[in-house]
Amino acid sequence: SKLSDVDVKELETTLQGAMKNAPLTAKGRAASRQRMWVVLLAEDKSTGRLMGCVTLSMAVLEALLPPPLPTTMPYRVYVSNMVVHRDFRRQGVGSALLDDCCTLGARWEQPKIYLHVDVANVEAQKFYKKQGYETVRLDPFWFGFTRRYVLRKI
Repeated sequence: SKLSDVDVKELETTLQGAMKNAPLTAKGRAASRQRMWVVLLAEDKSTGRLMGCVTLSMAVLEALLPPPLPTTMPYRVYVSNMVVHRDFRRQGVGSALLDDCCTLGARWEQPKIYLHVDVANVEAQKFYKKQGYETVRLDPFWFGFTRRYVLRKI
């Protein structure tokens, strides 16, 4: 079933409320190498069901070793853990979550948004391409994971 106009408006309001509490800028945090992240939730107000969620953070994608080990590589806005419940897919929930990630990225003064997607997940790749993401490279750090692409939206 499709989301009604009221549901879409409630989703927008919920996401906007979450964004109001998000940090305005990442400049000071990136300079001091503090971690910075936010989780956005999409909830169906009429039922209270969680429709989807996504984590947005400042991450060092090109670092050779994971935090807290030091690196000189830059922080990037990174989308992770994005999921939309199967009952709400193809209804604009994922698009709304990604749009708000882009809005927060701009507030954090970061024009580019990055994410990973499994090589085998063709449906997700199509979705991200429709949202304006492009493949940057095959992730070289895949040991212990499935092969993934690094995608970027400018």
